[in-house]
Amino acid sequence: MKVTQHLFLYGSWFPGHVHFPLIENHVLHFRPATVQGSVYRTSIGFPVFVNEGHDRVPGAVVQVHAPETLFLLLDEFHGVSKMNPLESLFERITLAAWDGDSEPTPVLVYAMPKARLPQSYPRIGAGDWPTDLRHKPDLVSQLSERHRLYLERLGASNGRENMPQDLTLYRELLKMELIIDRGRRVGLSKLGQEVVRYLPKNREIRH
Repeated sequence: MKVTQHLFLYGSWFPGHVHFPLIENHVLHFRPATVQGSVYRTSIGFPVFVNEGHDRVPGAVVQVHAPETLFLLLDEFHGVSKMNPLESLFERITLAAWDGDSEPTPVLVYAMPKARLPQSYPRIGAGDWPTDLRHKPDLVSQLSERHRLYLERLGASNGRENMPQDLTLYRELLKMELIIDRGRRVGLSKLGQEVVRYLPKNREIRH
């Protein structure tokens, strides 16, 4: 059974960014809009939304027509747990989005609870995450193809494998703090694990 929902997308899920292709084929249309709240810059560079504050955070309202399982997969991706909401990384909430019309549109937004927000994440002034990304590009966009391929392979191998033969690649990833040297084996750092989640995907989320 397919359902239609209005989502508010921002950051890595915004059209043109790395995660939008995962749902693009299910999107009927989208339009620019804003919601009220705050955004913070993660260690990767992409923003997370917090349902506090009075900034007008830009994004897009998208109408998604898809099987119910797609929305469950989106919940899973964001770490939303209905069984244990206090342990959820994000929460899916309903907010009002403004797109210039007189009446706001109710939309679903993935927001990080303020209590789970790392203190190391700086607040983005005025909620203007697109300008923040232009001035300081996200970490994923700074990776070369060989960086991405190796990190994907490392992630697929449970985050640990033999030392790469390319010492230049090894030194570059070590300097970027994306890998950890475990003697003769290499593992993903915590930052590296997060980067792997944000690598561009060539497939959409399916039911």
